[in-house]
Amino acid sequence: MQLPNRSTFSGKRDYAILRLLWDNPWRRGEIARLNIGDVNFSDRLIRIQEKAKQTYS
Repeated sequence: MQLPNRSTFSGKRDYAILRLLWDNPWRRGEIARLNIGDVNFSDRLIRIQEKAKQTYS
């Protein structure tokens, strides 16, 4: 398996998804439901919808 080409938009997106899967205990479905509005870049937070509640990681 090769790392995504991070010089393209889709490669950067794919790399970010892989890093979320590698570095965090989140489920694939939680990551798949992420939207850009769930990301707070200034505070470096991602809001994850976890079953019936919302958490911040």
